[in-house]
Amino acid sequence: AAKEDALRRDFTINGMFYDPVKQQFHDYVHGRRDLERGVIVAIGEPAERFREDHLRMLRAIRFAHTLGFSIEEKTEDAIKTMANLIGRISAERIELELTRILTDSTKPGNALKHLHPVGLLQHILPDLIPMVGQKQPPQFHPEGDVFEHTCMMLNLMNQQPLEGSYTARELAYTVLLHDVGKPPTAAFGAGADGGERIRFDGHAAVGAAMAEENLTGLKFPNKEKKHIVDAIAGHMRFMDVQKMRTAKLRKLIGAETFDLEMELHRLACLGSHPMLGNY
Repeated sequence: AAKEDALRRDFTINGMFYDPVKQQFHDYVHGRRDLERGVIVAIGEPAERFREDHLRMLRAIRFAHTLGFSIEEKTEDAIKTMANLIGRISAERIELELTRILTDSTKPGNALKHLHPVGLLQHILPDLIPMVGQKQPPQFHPEGDVFEHTCMMLNLMNQQPLEGSYTARELAYTVLLHDVGKPPTAAFGAGADGGERIRFDGHAAVGAAMAEENLTGLKFPNKEKKHIVDAIAGHMRFMDVQKMRTAKLRKLIGAETFDLEMELHRLACLGSHPMLGNY
């Protein structure tokens, strides 16, 4: 029956029915009320709903950030308690949900930030956790730590990528993982002015290897994975474009991933010191 069916659904806003024959609206779970309030509420006991399908925890975050809703307190508390169970879900299902969070959210960086305190990020992409609180040289990164920088870039992404040159998914994961190599390479060294500063020497190569590992874990298609990894591996070359030899510059521009790398560079500048001279 309709009522039993409604009680087995995930969230109240997804538990409403319309009878096109009788032209009647059926709402056994206060879905319309929560839709008007802009709140994601699990139907019945949140822990039971999340036990039935652990992926629903990730979906709650997606609905909140694609619709601009908040998550009801009891529902969010249940996510925090059960977050570790997300590890039992297949990589393919997690990738699909995570991709929609990164490409459909109005502010994907805010959605990524939300995944951390509820405990889901630690189980989906543990390599991102050391980025939280990883300090950067303030002269290049006035915006803050590596995680903050990444979230800012995700929020600045244009939802419509360049026609045919890269997909929204490729750009989202390139931005997401481009600085994952910074925490493991962080060390103090001499800056250009002779003073000491935090350096991340070799972070692009380390990050590319880590990105490949993470994308393999998420069962990414090989071609897209290669594009993302190549773009991350080469993303520091843009510092030198103004003094590059023509032959080297021509090779950079001729690369299959050039449009993706250009967009990554543009977002990296806008998400830190907004100097677009090299761009």
